[in-house]
Amino acid sequence: MVEILWMQGKSECKFFIRIFFIVLGVGIFNNVCAIIQMRYLPLIFIFSLFSYPACAQKTDSVFHGIPVVPFITHDGAKNLDSVRKIIYAEIGNKLNDRERNLDFYHIMLNISEPSTISGIGTDYTFEENRSDQKKPYLFDLDIKAPVALGGKTWNLLSIHLIPEFMVRVFQDDPRFNDKSHAVRTPSYIPAGIVYFAPGPKWWNREKGSLTAKYIGFKFFHNSNGQDGSEFGGPYATNPGQINLYNGNFEEFGVFELSFGHIHEYISSYLPNRETNVKRKLKVAEQRVRPDISNRLVYWHIGYEYHPDFFTDPEFLMYHLYGRDRINFQAGYSIMPSYRDVILGADEKKYYAVTPNQAKESWRFVLNFSYIADIQYNEGDMSTQKSIPFINFSRRMNTNITAYRRMPGTQNAGLFLQAGYYGSDYYNIYFQQSLWQIRAGIALAFFRFPDTHDFSNNLSH
Repeated sequence: MVEILWMQGKSECKFFIRIFFIVLGVGIFNNVCAIIQMRYLPLIFIFSLFSYPACAQKTDSVFHGIPVVPFITHDGAKNLDSVRKIIYAEIGNKLNDRERNLDFYHIMLNISEPSTISGIGTDYTFEENRSDQKKPYLFDLDIKAPVALGGKTWNLLSIHLIPEFMVRVFQDDPRFNDKSHAVRTPSYIPAGIVYFAPGPKWWNREKGSLTAKYIGFKFFHNSNGQDGSEFGGPYATNPGQINLYNGNFEEFGVFELSFGHIHEYISSYLPNRETNVKRKLKVAEQRVRPDISNRLVYWHIGYEYHPDFFTDPEFLMYHLYGRDRINFQAGYSIMPSYRDVILGADEKKYYAVTPNQAKESWRFVLNFSYIADIQYNEGDMSTQKSIPFINFSRRMNTNITAYRRMPGTQNAGLFLQAGYYGSDYYNIYFQQSLWQIRAGIALAFFRFPDTHDFSNNLSH
């Protein structure tokens, strides 16, 4: 058993050996450094210990670094094969775990929310209160740039750091005192999301298809960078109304706990190698078959909570801002299979060069959010009116978006979105209700095959 653990290079072995040498080394070096006055030598020593592979052993190149060492068992060579089978099974399990972890990392990044950019001629809003209706925006941007942490060694865990910001650039509109194409009260929404699956049973991929569940925990901040008071303002008709010109809006900390489900269907269809070629070229990309595509279906439901001590005290006092929300998102992606083909020597048949690879073409996403506060009001500082719990016109936000990836690109596409917002999601405009239609450019982590040189993979 000791031999097996040693051969496997168990993390516990690495950890305790490093700790032992660190403690011993720091004690010795502290005394030495006090004599020779080299204060930074212990730091160099500690860095070297952590940089050098602990439990260093000979490796088998077949497993790219998995520890395998010569050994003799207590019972002699007769048990050599059985022990080797145990070790290689453990190696296989380890490699499978790493592949599953990487799969989790890529899928969670793939389904992260895209950034969207629309503008004049492609962005229309229709305010329910016509007196609030402004000219169409010059630009309407919702930029999310997730930085994903995770990978092979992170188990079923991934962290997304998202420096999101939303900007509406208004046209000059004297009725609302917008001048010089103002960026009126932008939204800054930095966020961090932790995605994890408690165990391997939550992430099951068989024959390429995936059935998975996960839990998400999100923390974000929302503010608009303005320093005016929440009520009144230089152009207010009365001192009690919400200040849409330069009124401060800040939700210092918001939490969301969610549960999600993912199902990915990977087609195993293998057509005849010489059929369904798009065009006769020396080298061509072949769509496997229009009716055979990979599919990704996902959804998550979450509870969003704004704690009292992290929310704006002015809006909290009058119960004007929704602090308990039920959020739901569902997505559906179409990912046709493609492969590269090449003209054979007889110049009559095409042959496969690469395996089938999924390439996302369309994505459809539904978002739904409902304000679940028991006490939720509309109005201003002097007059509030209670909004009933069942009131979709003021408590519900929903939209549906279609994304089309641009050919030849992995991260750019076009989008078309239509939605209704009972409470405008653009910070201090939260009391306005509107319909909105948008179209423009989307930036996302669309599914796209890795690029490799397949010159050695020709199949005839």
